[in-house]
Amino acid sequence: MNTRRDQTNRNGARPVRTPQAGAAPGSVPQRSPPSATGGPFVLSCGARGRARRATGRKPSKAKETPDINIMQWNAEGVSNKKEELEHFLHKNSINICCLQETHLQEGKPFKIRGYQVFSNGRKGRAKGGVMTLVRNNINATEVKKLTGEAEYIEVKVIIQDSTFNIVNYYCPDDKMLSLDTIQVPDSGFLIAGDFNSRSQSWGYSNMDNRGEEVEAWQDEHHLILANDPTDTHTFYSRRWHTTTTPDLAFCTDDIHRKISRKVEEQLGGSDHRPVVLTMRAKAPEHSQHPRWNYKRPSGACSAYAPTS
Repeated sequence: MNTRRDQTNRNGARPVRTPQAGAAPGSVPQRSPPSATGGPFVLSCGARGRARRATGRKPSKAKETPDINIMQWNAEGVSNKKEELEHFLHKNSINICCLQETHLQEGKPFKIRGYQVFSNGRKGRAKGGVMTLVRNNINATEVKKLTGEAEYIEVKVIIQDSTFNIVNYYCPDDKMLSLDTIQVPDSGFLIAGDFNSRSQSWGYSNMDNRGEEVEAWQDEHHLILANDPTDTHTFYSRRWHTTTTPDLAFCTDDIHRKISRKVEEQLGGSDHRPVVLTMRAKAPEHSQHPRWNYKRPSGACSAYAPTS
């Protein structure tokens, strides 16, 4: 159940106005009546407009809505990887970063230059912990956090005129998923993290009970998986020398139509590769690739293309 997204070619030509022959640079063109063959270009915006033309200033253009880069990464301890993390964040223009397994105790300070920190540290446990970093220029508020079997922190962000609820999620493979504690809105919702569950939908050869639970929850809330089963695996097991993908992202359809996913190179010695999810300012106009449904009773998979 996924979509492959293509990049959109936005190159195009713009009309260019050329000055009158023999005119001095920066000079104001003389007014003259238009002719049948086309007279000189005449501004109709008054003295102020002519002054702007004379000084070479151009009317300001409306700012385009930028893309939003969201990073998800199981850091396997963040304190000793701070320098590498900070470099990655600024190099890749990350707006929001969802970190799992921070290994930070509750109340332990952690700061990254240029980012707000929303932390859900572990109390009395050596590992676990989630943290969400949000750029200082983004309006962000904490909505909810859970620490127990699974753990997560939900942050609401407002970018331009759009509101998004971002859930940063982590659940060890021996704990309950607790997905029913998450309130999922109809739009503007993204959850990213380490689910420790298996399904053919995200690249495993089989499905386990946790994978069935995740997919049932996904279907109940009409969420779409951002992963593709053919994507690069995100986790390398040093013990078994195998690669898998426990790191997933699900979102509502309005986000899915604009999102792309890229698995990056390993960072800071963690066995998990970071993933960058990019929400484009506008959805592409081309048709979407089919996403795969592996849950048919016969066990066969089928493809279906969602409407955009």
